[in-house]
Amino acid sequence: MSSGTVLGGSPLSGGYASAKAAVRFMRGYAADESERADLGIRFVALLPNMTPAGGVGSVAVSGYSARQGVGPDTFVKGRRPVLTANQVAESVVELAGNPDSAPE
Repeated sequence: MSSGTVLGGSPLSGGYASAKAAVRFMRGYAADESERADLGIRFVALLPNMTPAGGVGSVAVSGYSARQGVGPDTFVKGRRPVLTANQVAESVVELAGNPDSAPE
């Protein structure tokens, strides 16, 4: 599991975005090695957008809304649709069961 922050950065937490980018790179390296050694192992990284539903996301919403000078509800409304835990779980199951799914 990585994060959508690897696509757009995270001005309030560059360390978090960098760590999640490392997960993305590791997926690519592992996939390349699997292919090179003909192992048949598929590697996938999910890059979900920030959601206020989780612990990290709720803290991020607070920080980013303050940075933009708006309330948390206004910030979240601007990021619709909000990703839910069930959507993430469904995506994991779908990707795990579909060998033709994209690597990210």
